[in-house]
Amino acid sequence: MAAYLVVLAAATAAASAPATSRRVALRSLVAAPLATQLAPPARAAAPPPSSVSKEVLSGLAGGAAQRIAKDVVLFPIDTVKVRLQTAGNRALTRRAFARPYSGVLAPLVVGVPAASLFFGVKDGLAAYARNAGVADEFALEALTVALANGPYWAARAPSELLKTRQQLAADPEGLVSLARRIYDEAGLAGFYAGAVESYSYAVPADVVKFSAYRFLKQRYAAGGGDAVLRKALLGSAASAAANVFTTPLDVCKTRALEAGDDGRVSLPARAAAIARDEGVLALYAGIAPRVARAVVSGALQFGTYEWSKARFR
Repeated sequence: MAAYLVVLAAATAAASAPATSRRVALRSLVAAPLATQLAPPARAAAPPPSSVSKEVLSGLAGGAAQRIAKDVVLFPIDTVKVRLQTAGNRALTRRAFARPYSGVLAPLVVGVPAASLFFGVKDGLAAYARNAGVADEFALEALTVALANGPYWAARAPSELLKTRQQLAADPEGLVSLARRIYDEAGLAGFYAGAVESYSYAVPADVVKFSAYRFLKQRYAAGGGDAVLRKALLGSAASAAANVFTTPLDVCKTRALEAGDDGRVSLPARAAAIARDEGVLALYAGIAPRVARAVVSGALQFGTYEWSKARFR
């Protein structure tokens, strides 16, 4: 456009000049489109660096919001899934559906701040790394997920143990009574039974889920009024894929929490024992309610998270 304005100004100035000058100006006008195409493109302004503090705060808010939504809506499906994954209990009996909210208090009280911490750490570390020049988004996703799962499971492991024990009990005792019994039997370490399996399950599951979501979002999610809805649907697909991939790890985690053996049996040894004693299909016990939960969970998680994050922009 600037080239056109310069040439037009020159042509106007030459309007009263001799014919030779007018011909030069006309040639310049004809050549203007070519000059515009050949001119180097204007360099796009670099996006401002992410504010680490803003990413931490928005991550804290988004993590808390998505966790509350998931626990309130999806806890009954999780209860059925856990009961199907215990030894010798793979049939859909009436007991699998009894007291669907048994054990919900512990994950709400502890799980919400733990999830808030996970996303705060993850988003803050990602912003810091990008500002430092890290460009590989998928490697960054894997690294921040692995690091954020450390404090997350340090905070959540006791509530996960209490929740699972209450879900599995035929006649669950009260939360305080159960916590006191675990402490009397094994001390504080007793609350971290199955924590190694939980972390070992969560890291690959989250790496697959968040990487798949990033890929789908980059490919299919664009701006517009329904952007959050589209991201919720993409999150649903990413979560389902991750849950199919990691079901054997989840079964091993449930068995570790059921046994309460404090990681004395390694994850590969536990998986091999289940496959040997009960068949390979036992490693995929509970996959139907697990994937059903993942479809809804992914939509709730990423939809609520993206909506909450947008409030801080």
